[in-house]
Amino acid sequence: MASTRLDGAPSPNGHVAVEESGAGESDSNLLGRAVRGLAGQVTRRIPRADLDERDPDFIRERLPLM
Repeated sequence: MASTRLDGAPSPNGHVAVEESGAGESDSNLLGRAVRGLAGQVTRRIPRADLDERDPDFIRERLPLM
């Protein structure tokens, strides 16, 4: 495994070292977990769209109302 440099220059594998801030890290991690959990629940409730089941006449009639 290649080591990262402290000056922010990329290591031989192309990664750049990122400074860690201990204070806000847990807050952003918690927020990220909450957003991912909510996104997972939403995607499970929305059925997959089957383009073969669409009704072009219905779309054509409703489009001007939108």
